[in-house]
Amino acid sequence: MSSGDDYLFRAAELLAKAECESDPEKRTELENLGWAFLRLAEQARRNSANEYCVRAAAAEARRSQDKNLITLQRSKKNS
Repeated sequence: MSSGDDYLFRAAELLAKAECESDPEKRTELENLGWAFLRLAEQARRNSANEYCVRAAAAEARRSQDKNLITLQRSKKNS
């Protein structure tokens, strides 16, 4: 389970507890915590997507550098 899933599970748990809470102050606190965990879950999802993009860009940059190095080595051999 990813950290985003953990946050989502905790959010659901807190919001469910809030629905059963009779004390208005405790209910509000549980709701606020639940919504905060939902925001954390969304941020974790975005971070995961961004991490994938960064890794893909880094891999492409390495391939490009490798191609440039090979081209440079070939041109030195032919000189």
